[in-house]
Amino acid sequence: MLIHQMHVVTAFLNGELEEDIYMEQPEGVVVEGKETLVCKLNKSLYGLKQPPKCWNSTLDKQLKLMGFSNSGADHCVYT
Repeated sequence: MLIHQMHVVTAFLNGELEEDIYMEQPEGVVVEGKETLVCKLNKSLYGLKQPPKCWNSTLDKQLKLMGFSNSGADHCVYT
């Protein structure tokens, strides 16, 4: 059996958020005159609680669209 393992360094930055999450403007990027505004996130960020789940959901959907299915023994293994 051929097995392929991947390590994606920026994986968590590619997860789609399912809920609305807002954050303060980061230092150095604050817009003058709009200091009280916040940023709405479109993608997950490191440091949030959701990135592992978001990334897994995104990857799972794509793999299943490609015809893969989860192993009954380990849901992280696709065939």
